[in-house]
Amino acid sequence: MGQRRSCRRYERSEKYFQRVRQQPLNVNMDVWKFWSQIYTNGSLVREMHPAHDDIVTTMLEDLSEIDDPPAEDASDDGNSWQIISRFGSTEIVNLEDDDDDYPFKEIEPGAPSVDSVDLDTFKTVVPPPLFNAVRGLKNYGNTCYMNSALQCLLCIPELTEFFKIGGHRRELNTTGRKFQGQLAMAYNALLVDLLRNPLAIFPDDLRILIRKYARNFDNDDQQDAQEFLNFFLDELHEDLNRVEDKPNVAPIEPNGQPDAEKAQQYWENHLKRDDSVIVDLFYHQLKYKRTCRTCQTERVLFECAASLTLELPEVTDGSRSSIYDCIAKHTEEEVLSGENAWVCPTCKTQREASLKVDMWKMPRVLILLLKRFSFTENSHSKINTSVEFPVRGLELPDNSENRTCVYDLVAACNHVGGDVHQGHYTALCHREDSWYYISDDHVTELNGLPDEVSSTQAYVLIYHRRDVEEVSEEGHMSS
Repeated sequence: MGQRRSCRRYERSEKYFQRVRQQPLNVNMDVWKFWSQIYTNGSLVREMHPAHDDIVTTMLEDLSEIDDPPAEDASDDGNSWQIISRFGSTEIVNLEDDDDDYPFKEIEPGAPSVDSVDLDTFKTVVPPPLFNAVRGLKNYGNTCYMNSALQCLLCIPELTEFFKIGGHRRELNTTGRKFQGQLAMAYNALLVDLLRNPLAIFPDDLRILIRKYARNFDNDDQQDAQEFLNFFLDELHEDLNRVEDKPNVAPIEPNGQPDAEKAQQYWENHLKRDDSVIVDLFYHQLKYKRTCRTCQTERVLFECAASLTLELPEVTDGSRSSIYDCIAKHTEEEVLSGENAWVCPTCKTQREASLKVDMWKMPRVLILLLKRFSFTENSHSKINTSVEFPVRGLELPDNSENRTCVYDLVAACNHVGGDVHQGHYTALCHREDSWYYISDDHVTELNGLPDEVSSTQAYVLIYHRRDVEEVSEEGHMSS
């Protein structure tokens, strides 16, 4: 072979490829092993590549022909590594060097380290942009509910960027109630797989982890995508909760303070126990006002949540409803009576009362869950009301700031079929300025969407709020 070269030149080339944001495929020509690496904030994400023969063959066309020498014995390069987590073939490792000198360590046990092999046998091939950035997720049989929900979350740019810059490592909470940081790391591994693999993938590690800790998903049955989405966001929040030791928070006593002041107290109390990037992005605040119809006593409280469930208004056959109608139904005054009567603090007994719900503090990412299934004691059925919703320009009030928020659709989860435990889930996703229809591992780019969409299948709608400057440019409101 040729002259032995230092490892430092190889390291510089690795950093260069990361800097140009292309994913290098590394080839050890001695043992014909393929792998790729990504450096992120001092950590190295690495994974052995499966044998995609057609892809590898294409990439090797640019390699010069060389002899096939015998592999040399491996030797330890002496670098210090801390394995943060391992999921399947993906490892997250922490580099302890601070001198901008990235070490290398073999990926598989027994593979030769870079300083034990003549570097003339090493080639780094930068793959051309052969593949679309949107990847599908393979179905295990009945996991379309999980695939569609995950594809919708991938449409939230702030959440994806949070993981890409290593935010999950800085804010990882290993003292959580269930996953103890493992779910966040598995989701990051899934992001890495989707960004780097040219083909659809099985979300193996994530599915195995969820089945291990969540009994209701530990089977091969069809599940509810809304239930999974709520569960996943809740547990991801726990894994990224900035509060490790949750304090006991005293209840807020009614003292006649203005709604804005009381709402802020409720919000601050919430953050004392639950504060994460999930709260930053998804959580909204609702105002609940109860009024006793006997003595007119009023009580106001505020609650926080990551999603908003909307009932569908009753319509005649063949007619349709709008998302605004659904929100109006959710906020219309309701009478509490019978078993649901309110225990009035003044009357000291159950009284008929009115309940009024208002949207108070609006989130950056608004998740709307359409209640399409009706359950009775002996049966359940699907509500096939056609719901019309805007793709751009959903306007909703934010009472906490006395302004109008304008939202644009970024994802929708659809359900086809007549039963919550049967049928099929798909996703409609907006990424990189294009719309995609995703059914498990099948991804189809669409030629845009109309301004308004009417659907009997829409089950989850995810909207992203425009910044004030964007809204001003669109002419909806001034900044």
